Amino acid sequence: MPGVYVSYPFCAQKCTYCNFASGVFPRDLEPPYIDALRGEIRAAAWPWIPETVYLGGGTPSQMEPAVLASLLALIPGHPWREATLEAAPGGITPEMAHAWRAAGINRISLGVQSFVERELARTGRKHTAAVVEREVAILRGAEISNFNVDLIAGLPGQTRASWDASLDWIERLGAPHVSVYMLEVDQDSRLGAEILAFGKRYGAPDVPSDDQIAEFYERAVERLARIGISRYEISNFARPGFESRHNLKYWRREP
Repeated sequence: MPGVYVSYPFCAQKCTYCNFASGVFPRDLEPPYIDALRGEIRAAAWPWIPETVYLGGGTPSQMEPAVLASLLALIPGHPWREATLEAAPGGITPEMAHAWRAAGINRISLGVQSFVERELARTGRKHTAAVVEREVAILRGAEISNFNVDLIAGLPGQTRASWDASLDWIERLGAPHVSVYMLEVDQDSRLGAEILAFGKRYGAPDVPSDDQIAEFYERAVERLARIGISRYEISNFARPGFESRHNLKYWRREP
């Protein structure tokens, strides 16, 4: 069965490691983008009925719930077996979560990146571990118990102890799915430009070495497996039955 990916290239975050931080897509372009997206979806031929839907790129959770619902209503197959929305922690309310669920969203991918406040502050993120914990409870209260937590290995100042602290939170939250990405320096991001210039801002001198980042990744594989979250892709880990159906389509070369 096929799936549908919808891109939303606008971001509410100001992360130093991401090229979205440079404001490539200003918010005043959002309304015409949404209109164009609606037109593209309406014009689709749909030779098959989608089984999965994934809304990613930027921060699609910042869309007004009514706008999100209007987009999803144009995609056949509702209710889908899996419909994922990428979300940034720090602004999820019960009203939003219930609206997402009513629109057909049954899985949320949270861009947590780290649970350590010092690391979050240096990358420009505003949330804390307590905020993530509260918002996971909000999602579960809206009957969205299937969620993913993104972590990044290699953030400025990250140590084995701080990495373990983030992995501790995965167990504490009972996360069913985890994505572990090793830091990739984007030359268009503030952190990337600073590293390439041998500068000192944004924690550039404190980015762990490649060997340390590899060690963090291997540590995650080991620790997550110990609590029943097994690796099923290079960067994705899940409890049995919580593997992302949409992500697997790419690996299986399905439509």
